[in-house]
Amino acid sequence: MSDGASFIFKAIESNISGVSIHLMCYFHLKKAVKNNFAAKGVDKKDRDHILRCIDHLHEMISEEHFNTYEKLFQTQYVHYEDFLKYFDSTWISDTKTSK
Repeated sequence: MSDGASFIFKAIESNISGVSIHLMCYFHLKKAVKNNFAAKGVDKKDRDHILRCIDHLHEMISEEHFNTYEKLFQTQYVHYEDFLKYFDSTWISDTKTSK
């Protein structure tokens, strides 16, 4: 478990075999997301709901449920393309390391 620094993911991939998911500190995730809302063009009226959606993602009980809810989340906020690219590349895609 760590924060979202990409160098940590690279170190895990190159030094630890068999790791399929890298867990991150949820506090750091939420703090970084909040700090990126304005820069990524997220309207203030949508920020609380987006954070609740992220809370729901955090509570998913299986990878299948997580992936299904993530797709719904992306569909609902498709108009925030910059934010979704940031969220996916920083907090979703980079967390899945090779098996």
